[in-house]
Amino acid sequence: MDIIYPIWDMLYQIYELYLLRAKDMNFLFYSRKGGQGKTTHSAAFAHYIGGKFITFDYGNGTAKNLSSLFESGKFVELKPNDEIVAYDDEDNVFDFGGYLDSRVIKIAKVADFCIVPIFYQSDLDIEPFINTVIELGKHNKNIVILINNTDREYIEDIRSAINMKFNYPIFVIPKSKYISRMPRDKKTVFHILNDKNTSILEKFTIRKTSGALKEFYDYLLKGKNND
Repeated sequence: MDIIYPIWDMLYQIYELYLLRAKDMNFLFYSRKGGQGKTTHSAAFAHYIGGKFITFDYGNGTAKNLSSLFESGKFVELKPNDEIVAYDDEDNVFDFGGYLDSRVIKIAKVADFCIVPIFYQSDLDIEPFINTVIELGKHNKNIVILINNTDREYIEDIRSAINMKFNYPIFVIPKSKYISRMPRDKKTVFHILNDKNTSILEKFTIRKTSGALKEFYDYLLKGKNND
């Protein structure tokens, strides 16, 4: 009997991974350090593709601020001890942060892309970012780096520093009030761009941001679009 339980546990884990792989696509947005744009950008992307948004950010206002963006059943908030829920026939966007525990690793292993955001405010943001990329890279090589909400004067230096350390694609989303206001206004950049009540000036102002987001999203969806 002592042998049966470990075998059963192993078979269950294999089955669980199979369920995860059976979905259309899986995207993991992950950062060890908070405040890097992980939740905002993962929610906006999930909304854009009509996917399931699954977040570990329990009890921190995420449900209050972002759940209304999604159709019923598309927003899933996991409690600290909840197991990962497998959803078949849907694109899944995982918003995970903090310690790289077994649940995060499980998703990292099956994700089509692992996105690591960085919002550079000071050198204190660099080490956690580097450690995040290194740890994720042990489980998945399809890493995408997202520089966001960062002052323009720092972007090229950060890009150069990242390129010296890693060989992963880098996307830059310009600092934008429309992104930072998303939790408050309950509107994504594309909501605003396509809203008939948005002024011509606002649409002109937002096009650079929407263009950068579209380029980033298209890259993540290239496997899906090539099917």
